[in-house]
Parts: sequence; C-alpha cells; structure tokens
Amino acid sequence: MLFRRNHWALIALATFVGVVASEAAAADTQIINGCRIRPGTLCTETNLESADLRRVDLSRANLFQSNLSTADLRGANLAHANLRRVVLGRANLADAALEHADLKEAELTRASLDGANLTDASIQNATLNGATFKRAQLNGADLSGANVIAADFREAQLKRANFTGANLELAIFRGADLTGANFRNAILRKTDFRGAILDATSFEGIDKRGCLGCPK
Repeated sequence: MLFRRNHWALIALATFVGVVASEAAAADTQIINGCRIRPGTLCTETNLESADLRRVDLSRANLFQSNLSTADLRGANLAHANLRRVVLGRANLADAALEHADLKEAELTRASLDGANLTDASIQNATLNGATFKRAQLNGADLSGANVIAADFREAQLKRANFTGANLELAIFRGADLTGANFRNAILRKTDFRGAILDATSFEGIDKRGCLGCPK
C-alpha cells in the first residue's frame, strides 16, 4: 500500500513540475505586436520597428514584408528565415546568424551587419546602401542586382559571392577575400579593392571608372 501511494505521489509531482515548466516557458516567450518571438514563427507584415531582439532565436521564421527598421538584432539567430522585402534600415545585426536567409528585395540601408554570418544567403535586388559588413561571412551569398552603394565590406569573407549586375559605387572591399567572386556587369565606380584577395574573381563587363585596385 505504501509503495502504491508513493508511486501515485511521484506521478502527481512529475505532472505538476511539467505544467510549471510549460507555463514558465510560455511566459518567457516574447510577444511584440502579436508576433511570438520564437523559431519558425509566422509574423508577416508585422511592425517590429525598434524592437529589442538581441540574441533571440528566429531561425526559419517567416517575417515577410515586416518592418524591423532600427531593431536591435545583435547576435540573433535568423538562419533560414524568410526576410524577403523586410525593412531593416539602420537595424543592428552585428554578429547575427543569417545563413541561408532569404533577403531578396529587403531594405537594409545603413544597417550594421559587422561580424554577421550570411553564408549562402539570398540577397538579390536588395538595397544595402551605406550598410556595413566588416569581417562578415558572405561566402556563397547572392547579391545579384542589389544596390550596394557606399557599403563597407572591409575584411569580409566573400568567396564565390555573386554581385552580377549590382551597383557597388563607392563600396569598400579593402582586405576582403573575394576568391571566385563574380562581378559580371557590375557598377564599380570609385569602388575600393585595395588589399583584397581577387583570385579567380570575374570582372567581365564592369563599369570601373575611378575603381581603386580593379584589374587593368
């Protein structure tokens, strides 16, 4: 009889602990303007302007056409996230994880992505004017057709990156690794490649007026 009582008491205790843990986890989930901040969340066309999202996990989240301008996303996990047409102007994405993220047609004017990981990210036709990517990882990233005027890629890893048809006027690539990168038909007016690694880099059909460090 004593064994049976202890058995049921242990079951009741385990159930209580499980309920408390679930409630605590739910309470810890941040909700902003109806958007539940968690992996895989669905928050399309949501206003998250100036939100504090430091180190949050939004991997595989769908944030299509949402407003995250001036948001603080330092150290956030946005790997495989749908960020197509998202507004991230002046947002801070330093050290964020953005591997395989979809940033097509996104607006990142003057955003900070220093130290971020954008390996194999899709950034086609995005607006990146004045954005900073210092020491960022962009190996295999596709920035074809993007507006990247005056962006800063100093010491970034850009192996096999695709800049086909991009506007990179006044952009800085000093010390960057551009091994195997493609700049076919890109605008490189006054772009700075001094000290960059340009092994097997394609510059076919470029506009290089005033380019510093471009191949002759």
